[in-house]
Amino acid sequence: MSERVNKHGLPRHIPLDVQAQIRKDDGYGCIKCGNIFIQYEHIDPLYCDATEHNSENMTLLCSGCHSESTGKRLPKRLIQNLKKDPYCKRVGFAKGNKFYPNPDQMLIEIGNSTFSNTDIAITIHGKPIIWVTKDDSDPYSPLLYNAIFMDSNGNKIGFLNKNQFIGLVNGCDFQAISSRIEVRSQKGEINLVLDIKGDSIVKIKRIFFKYGMVGIKLNTDGSIQAGDNFRVSGIHTENCFGGLSIGGIPRHPNRLTMLYNSILFSKSQRVFDIFEKHSGFMFKNEIFDLEFGLVGFVKNHEVYNLFEEYIGNLLIVNESQVYVVMDKEEYPNQEPIWISSRNKRQILFQSAKLIDTSYRLFGL
Repeated sequence: MSERVNKHGLPRHIPLDVQAQIRKDDGYGCIKCGNIFIQYEHIDPLYCDATEHNSENMTLLCSGCHSESTGKRLPKRLIQNLKKDPYCKRVGFAKGNKFYPNPDQMLIEIGNSTFSNTDIAITIHGKPIIWVTKDDSDPYSPLLYNAIFMDSNGNKIGFLNKNQFIGLVNGCDFQAISSRIEVRSQKGEINLVLDIKGDSIVKIKRIFFKYGMVGIKLNTDGSIQAGDNFRVSGIHTENCFGGLSIGGIPRHPNRLTMLYNSILFSKSQRVFDIFEKHSGFMFKNEIFDLEFGLVGFVKNHEVYNLFEEYIGNLLIVNESQVYVVMDKEEYPNQEPIWISSRNKRQILFQSAKLIDTSYRLFGL
C-alpha cells in the first residue's frame, strides 16, 4: 500500500530528525497546555499545501489542542505566538495525562523482577525512589504510583507523581506514544522506558541513572545492576514494606574527640521526628545522627543532606528542639515526597500539614 501524500507529493511521515528538532524547539510537549502526548502540526502552510516538513513551520500539539486547530477554533495566529513561547519551556516541565493502572493489584515490574504489595520497591541512600501509596482520606482512592528518575550523571529528568508523569525540560528528549514514555538524555543512552496500560500493571522496561554514589541500570536480560559488582535477577517481593535497598544514608563518620562530643551533646539542639523520637543533633547549622556522624546541614532554614540535596525545612519549636518537615506532598520541582503511613494518619488530625522528611537523614 503506497504511503499517503499531499497534492505536492509530500509524504505524511515526518523524518525522525525533523521530529526531534520540533520536540527540542517546543519543549517536548504541547505548546498550549504542556501535554507530553503530542501530535505534529503544520502551522503555515498547512500540510495539504506544504512542499516540505520544515521544523520552523511546525509545532507540537496534543490531540485535544490539535482538534481545536483542525476544527478552526484555535487560530493559527495564536499557535504562531505559542510557538515563540511554548508552555513547557515557560514552566520548565512537560506533563502527561494521568495513568490508570490496575486498581486492585499493587504490582511493579522492573525488568524480570516484580514487586507485589510492596510499599517501596527501590530505596537508594535512604531515599525512596519507586513506591506506591493511597490517599487515606479517600476510601475510593486508587493506587498511586510514584517514582523519581535521573540520568546517568545524577540529574533529575522526571517523576511519576501520583500516576502522572512529569518530565523536566533540561535537555532530555521525551517521546510519549500510547501508554509508553521514553526518555533519552543523550544520543545512544535510553534513561527510561515506562509503560502503564489502563487496568494493567506498572512496567519499567529500561532505566539507566545515578543517584549519589550508586548507578542503576536495567540490563537487556532483565537484571537490575547497581554499580559494577551488584546484580539481581528475577527477584520477587510480596506483602512487605521494602523491596530493594541499595547504599546507606550519606554520612561523614564521627571523627571527633569524646570531649567535643560531650560539648556537642550539651550545647546542641535536638532533632526529633514528628512522632517525638529523638533522632539527632543540630550544632552550628550542621546536623549529626545519634552516633555523632555528620548527615546534613542547614542553610537559610532549609535542610540539605551531604549530597547537597534539599530535603525539607527546619521547624524550630524551642531553643532545644527542632524538626525537619515539609508542608506539601511534593518539592517545588514537583518531585513527590514519600510519606509514611503513620505520618499520613497523623496529618488527618493536624491543624497544619506536617510531612516528616527527617528519615532522609536518619533512616526510614
